[in-house]
Amino acid sequence: MRIDPPKDEGLDLLLQEIAKNLEENQRFIKGLKEDRMDRELEDDETGPDDEEFEEL
Repeated sequence: MRIDPPKDEGLDLLLQEIAKNLEENQRFIKGLKEDRMDRELEDDETGPDDEEFEEL
C-alpha cells in the first residue's frame, strides 16, 4: 500500500506560477516567430526590383 506525502501549499503555488510563466513564454516565442515570418513575407514582397536607388 502506498501513502501519498502531505501536500505543501507553497509547492503547489510555486508549480502553478511556473506553469503560468511557461505558458506566457511559449506565447511570447510564438509571437516572435510569427513576427519574423511576417517580416520575411514583407521582404519577399519588396524584392530588389522594387528598391529605389539614388542617382549619383
